[in-house]
Amino acid sequence: MKKTVIKRIALTTLTALMIAFIFTQSLLPADESADESSAVMDLVNGLLSSLNLDLAVTDFIIRKTAHFTEFFILGALLYFTIDSYIVSGALTVVIPSVGGLLIAAADECIQSFSEGRSTEIRDMLIDLSGVLCAVALMYLLRRLLNKRKEKREKIE
Repeated sequence: MKKTVIKRIALTTLTALMIAFIFTQSLLPADESADESSAVMDLVNGLLSSLNLDLAVTDFIIRKTAHFTEFFILGALLYFTIDSYIVSGALTVVIPSVGGLLIAAADECIQSFSEGRSTEIRDMLIDLSGVLCAVALMYLLRRLLNKRKEKREKIE
């Protein structure tokens, strides 16, 4: 198999697994989701305390950070997956961004079917901001790396 085909399969698989992870988290009942958030909150607050930092994170901060982080990772995966199929151009930014929005909307809808959970527009916007930040960062990194490569080729 060609290297490009293997790269596409790997990226597509990782992206699908990330979407499955996000949707699986949304299917958790509210009490299970709260238990997971509490465990992470206790871990983070224990770490902050061990560093003698007079700070504490709340359940709200943990949950919203999780939304942003999950979708940031998804945005990066979507960007690289689409980039592996499309040579370049605006579509490498537009498709992952629109895809991220659709996945965020679906994710919030899925939550409405989970016991004790609800759909929140705020969460969808946090999700979308994670995707957009990742897509923008990956696009900028790609451009920077391409410019460095072009400079090296001119020197040689």
